[in-house]
Amino acid sequence: MSSLIAGLEALHAKGHPIAGTVALPLARGAAAYAAGDYAGALALIESVDGEIHRVGGSHAQWELFEETMVACQLRLGRLDDAIASYGRAISAGAARASTAMSGRGLAGMMAPFAPAIAHRTPNRS
Repeated sequence: MSSLIAGLEALHAKGHPIAGTVALPLARGAAAYAAGDYAGALALIESVDGEIHRVGGSHAQWELFEETMVACQLRLGRLDDAIASYGRAISAGAARASTAMSGRGLAGMMAPFAPAIAHRTPNRS
């Protein structure tokens, strides 16, 4: 990961349009998450949330960062923020159940919190 970050820093120094402004915060956020620094990971990924599409890739790759933000919020006890992020992801079509994630996508992450979510959100039947 350190060589990826160093490479992005070098590209940024050469004026690459997204290396330092989007890709670098994502890489640093992933490294922070892997190190257990959920607050740091969340801050870094949230800082480029509306720009993640600029790095290219598939929707599945973008969803990985959305799911990471929700995971950070849950690990930090920020249930209301996680619910809001999950709602935005659903609205954007990002909460598809992924077989690659073996049920551990956004819906899987939120499942243990279903009672708290049901208690906090109005029934819209």
